[in-house]
Amino acid sequence: MKGSSARTQRSFGFLSVVVAVCLVAGRADAIPLRSFGCITDNLSSDCAIGVAQLSGSVVASNGDALLTIQMSGTADGVVEQVFIESNIVSAISFSGSGGIVNFTGDGSPAGTLPGGTGVGFVTSVSASADNPQPRHGIGRHNQDATSLQFGIFLLTLLGGDFNDLLSDLRVGVHVIAFESDGSESFVTEPVPEPATFALVALGLVGLLVLSRRRSPPSALVPKSRMPGGPQHSSAAPRRARVAARQVARPELEGSADSRSHRRQDLPAVDLDRGAPSDRRDRTRAAGFSAHS
Repeated sequence: MKGSSARTQRSFGFLSVVVAVCLVAGRADAIPLRSFGCITDNLSSDCAIGVAQLSGSVVASNGDALLTIQMSGTADGVVEQVFIESNIVSAISFSGSGGIVNFTGDGSPAGTLPGGTGVGFVTSVSASADNPQPRHGIGRHNQDATSLQFGIFLLTLLGGDFNDLLSDLRVGVHVIAFESDGSESFVTEPVPEPATFALVALGLVGLLVLSRRRSPPSALVPKSRMPGGPQHSSAAPRRARVAARQVARPELEGSADSRSHRRQDLPAVDLDRGAPSDRRDRTRAAGFSAHS
């Protein structure tokens, strides 16, 4: 019982560390978005480029949130529009640097993500690149090697906080200027908030503790270390085996003596004639009497 209690305490101590790390990381560091999925699939090679080169993250900022969109890679492709689906995002503004790329909020009503209707994407706010399109979007254009590989957007929150945003945020982007001259749309799903990470960790640790309690001792202890195993056989069973052999030895010896007595009672066999030797002796005795 003490060992089980100690294991339980260690497990919950580990759980506390995991929860603390998740909560601190969720507040201090950017949380990566889930992978972008292609929803239009106009050309599979363009979809593959977008999936490989697109990424994003979100971080809390003075009651609002900063969204970073990246299109990093060597293949051509430019993020021309950014779409936000959320119940608490009221506005979007571009916070990029250098003046190379500029996005302007589309206002109300927001733009519509191409292909978004098929996946139930409902745009709350959106922003489009300008000055001019498409050379100054986020990514790489074959006529403009100076395009930024990332862009930062300020999401204004209304009616909720950062945790509420994480639970329902979906990001969509429209990418143009692929080498094929085609375009594709991509969408991410909501990211798990830090509390969700903590609950998942709690569930995993709970299952581990429960499985250890239900496991039989034989399943947890190797046979070589169990009492009576090859490395831990006690002296008492060994003495019992020796005593049993000593008791059985006279019986075996007695049986051997009885077999030798039975062999002496049997008449000897003459190997030359195949007749018993006592019959040959009687024949010789009869012949000796006749001559005498």
